[in-house]
Amino acid sequence: MKKQYFLYLLSLFLLLGSVIAWVTNVQGFRVFYDLEGTIFKFQDCVITNPFLTPCFWGATAFVVLFVWSLFLLRKSNQNKQQKHLSLLLPILFGCMLFGWGNVVIEAVRFYGNPPGVITGCGGKPLLNPFTSSCFFGSILFTLSFFLVLWLNKKKG
Repeated sequence: MKKQYFLYLLSLFLLLGSVIAWVTNVQGFRVFYDLEGTIFKFQDCVITNPFLTPCFWGATAFVVLFVWSLFLLRKSNQNKQQKHLSLLLPILFGCMLFGWGNVVIEAVRFYGNPPGVITGCGGKPLLNPFTSSCFFGSILFTLSFFLVLWLNKKKG
């Protein structure tokens, strides 16, 4: 199959990650605003301000990488496309480590406390770290990373 189809798949993974992460963030901002009356309070808060959560930064990374993937799709020069694809690889690797690191932190906190005590992204109680937005975002970062790794090895 043509490389272009796989670039569309990469864009799809990153778009899906953006949607999942930003839906979760919007929920978190709504919960935070309901509790604090503002989204600009950063100290002495009932729950963590969404701007300070890993979910916010992961969601931002998804959007930036999605835009980057659209940029790659528009590149007609194969050499320039390959160069920009190569630059994407270490960034996705870092995003993948960031995501899985947060899943591990959520799991440790979840299994070390009574049920319903730990708040996940979105300001809601964490019911299971393996059904959280962070878990699904990490899977999408991982799929994107391995797809880009494969595309970097593929010629033409």
